[in-house]
Amino acid sequence: MREMQQFWHMLDQTLPSVQSCWDRKVEGIRPDRVEHVLEMGSSGERHMLFFFRDVWFGGGKRDQPFDVIEAIRVVDASQAHIIQEWLAAPFWP
Repeated sequence: MREMQQFWHMLDQTLPSVQSCWDRKVEGIRPDRVEHVLEMGSSGERHMLFFFRDVWFGGGKRDQPFDVIEAIRVVDASQAHIIQEWLAAPFWP
């Protein structure tokens, strides 16, 4: 349960559009919101979505993989900090 709490805390610190992709009541992803961010979001929003998605699912091969180098280059400092903190002490919900 601790990892799930860490995930929600980390999610609380990210962009509202990315937060909206998760449903805390059912502890799951909202595919409609994910699709919206993929279609309409900025590159930073998409990178953060990919980051949270891969933490949520524990990584894996995807059509749109998370690229940590590109993400750190694109996202603002507050979002980069979320990624850096997770890299220093990774966990999976």
